[in-house]
Amino acid sequence: MLNKTTGEFQAMLDGLKQELVIGEVTLSIARKIVIAAVEEEKRVEGEIAEVSQKIEAVRMAMLLTKPLPKEVESIRTSTMTGDRKQGQMLKEVCQHPFVFRKRNQWQRYCVVCGFEEKASYRDPTFTIPTDFKILKDTDERIIQLEPPQPWNTDSIWVPLGAVLHHFEKRVEEALDPKRDY
Repeated sequence: MLNKTTGEFQAMLDGLKQELVIGEVTLSIARKIVIAAVEEEKRVEGEIAEVSQKIEAVRMAMLLTKPLPKEVESIRTSTMTGDRKQGQMLKEVCQHPFVFRKRNQWQRYCVVCGFEEKASYRDPTFTIPTDFKILKDTDERIIQLEPPQPWNTDSIWVPLGAVLHHFEKRVEEALDPKRDY
């Protein structure tokens, strides 16, 4: 049956025990490497997220520093000085670059011209409407949650700089997150 001596089995046992110790040490090292890799993965993911936020902030900064088309600026100025009849014309020529999203998530409005839009349901099983025909997400538009004291369509006739301050603050916070605002 067993063609080995007690000494041979002892040698086999000693060899297997040595293999076990080597395996356990190797496993311990591998686990440390995995833990270090997971920590590095989390660190790099954080850096990527931070850079992505800064890229978005720079894109927004570019839009904020880009002047409005002269026609929009002209109509907006004349509307602010009392010619409210041109308000509809302004809504038609405006590209709606700065949009507040109402806290209910399904209404948006342009702070340049006052154009408002309610979303429609993409799929009846969704609980939050998500489709906007005009005020949809694009690279040429900044959409953000309206401030705690929301603007209404009448208050868009304040100077644009006062309204854009909310958009600029978001850019500043993303580009310099350590600064106390």
